Amino acid sequence: MIRVISIPRGKVQYFVSIEELINIMNEYLKMCYGEYAYTRDLESFKAMYLENPDIAYFIIIMLFNRVMGFALINKRRVNYEGISELKGPFVNPLLPLSVIEEITNVTINEALHLTKGLGAHQLEAYTLNEGFLNAVKRTALLKNGFIELERGYEMTFQCTDRICSEEIETLSNSLLIDYRFENQELRKALLLVVNESFAKHPGFTPITEEDLRRRENTKSWRESEKKLLFLDKEVVGEVIYGVPSKLYGYINSIGIRPKYQGKGFGKLLMRIAIRDLCCQKGVEEVRLWVHANNDKAIKLYSKIGFAIDDITYIYRRAT
Repeated sequence: MIRVISIPRGKVQYFVSIEELINIMNEYLKMCYGEYAYTRDLESFKAMYLENPDIAYFIIIMLFNRVMGFALINKRRVNYEGISELKGPFVNPLLPLSVIEEITNVTINEALHLTKGLGAHQLEAYTLNEGFLNAVKRTALLKNGFIELERGYEMTFQCTDRICSEEIETLSNSLLIDYRFENQELRKALLLVVNESFAKHPGFTPITEEDLRRRENTKSWRESEKKLLFLDKEVVGEVIYGVPSKLYGYINSIGIRPKYQGKGFGKLLMRIAIRDLCCQKGVEEVRLWVHANNDKAIKLYSKIGFAIDDITYIYRRAT
């Protein structure tokens, strides 16, 4: 009854309706995240998945010759760590629970098969804590031999009027610059900060100029604020944030080069981003994600006023 079709990224649009995949993804995300869901439009879906060379396969789930769900296999980390990533499955949430469970299981098994074909030794997947769809996926991963590798936290900061009245002090020899892709020196600076800052983070692979170029094609990236902090003309750190929903702002990335860590630059960039989001862009709260074992960052975020709101579970299985 359920049929699984694996299609290379470059050919998927010839077999299924992309608009249908987007609708399924958005309905799934709304069911998982409710009013906080960040939905995809055609432009962002193309940039993130159809035109992304890191996406190796689409796994399409058919039921009575209709698309009921899909997943993606990301090969970005295969050459670095021998790990492929399963994104999804994104399933029509109106299906009976037993059908969603079966779709999730067959998708995971197909993903394991494709991972072997890519030459990867392990398959990684993640879920959030809340909602029945995440519970279904967690159960299926454990039944299929995955182990919980680590956890991450969604943290939330509530905006108040006090934030807008506080002064932010900066050093006289520091300079905050808005990142622009067309500026080669700023591209090099952003790559340097990100690759140095996150080099030791689990699952991180170096970001390239081609990665930045591809992100320029996504609406969310173009509309996000990207700021670089310089000290005596040397780049110190970066912060990237935006407003994916009228309800909240999101800090996508904050990184400080190792030799400048522990000197208050991370707190400075956080306060700049929070103030802009709360006072200029008018959101009610600010959200971010952090690895559960990153005690230093969690301590900093907690001091600023962030509180843990949800848990992300990261699973992995050898193939």
